[in-house]
Amino acid sequence: MSLRADINGVICGMQTPFFTTTSRFLATLVCVGALAGCAQTSPVSSGSQWQSQATVANTLSPELQQFFNNSAEQASAYFDHTPWGSHADVIVQSQYYAGSGRDCLRLQVIPAAQTTKIAIACKQDSQWVSVRPVTQLLNAQ
Repeated sequence: MSLRADINGVICGMQTPFFTTTSRFLATLVCVGALAGCAQTSPVSSGSQWQSQATVANTLSPELQQFFNNSAEQASAYFDHTPWGSHADVIVQSQYYAGSGRDCLRLQVIPAAQTTKIAIACKQDSQWVSVRPVTQLLNAQ
């Protein structure tokens, strides 16, 4: 007797409906499992996943809040205390809408007796917060 398989599932002269039925069942089970996995959704939080929560540590002073709320590009002001240094001139270089969904300001900060710094402030939950520029993250690597 020779080993051969034909379309009817005959191997070595024996009918093998077990393999055909089992393989069809397993294939169906895999397809149903894959579709069920694709149909499930992950829970969505109420806020944006990319936005950090505003904390007391990075919320800016009332003076800076007022300046940023009323400032246009190239506006400048002097502040005794900022998160970026004491006795600093703060210049709004540009305003933009960030990918995180927030309104942001790119700032040039010139603290007394220190080098000029680039800073970012973004509006989050109606408050301006200090945000680390992405370039600082890239340069740190």
